[in-house]
Amino acid sequence: MTTICTLLKYSQLPDSPSARLDTELLLAAAMDKAGSANPATYLPLLAKTQYKGVTGKIAFDNRGDIHDGAITLYSFKGGHRTEIAVTK
Repeated sequence: MTTICTLLKYSQLPDSPSARLDTELLLAAAMDKAGSANPATYLPLLAKTQYKGVTGKIAFDNRGDIHDGAITLYSFKGGHRTEIAVTK
């Protein structure tokens, strides 16, 4: 799961509805802790936030990557996406 990395690097929300919900709620929690919607204020707190979301526990390592995250592999055939596997 690269939810926060995707959001911060590419300024877009993930495709998965559950990952999107976790992203939005995680960002809201960091903004609430910071008392601000200014990224310069809430992003340092986001890195320290631990959150139990729909997709599981979300925490970050010292590089800002999802700690113990999952990777989902997909196949694309005929314009359709099919999940192949999910691994941790």
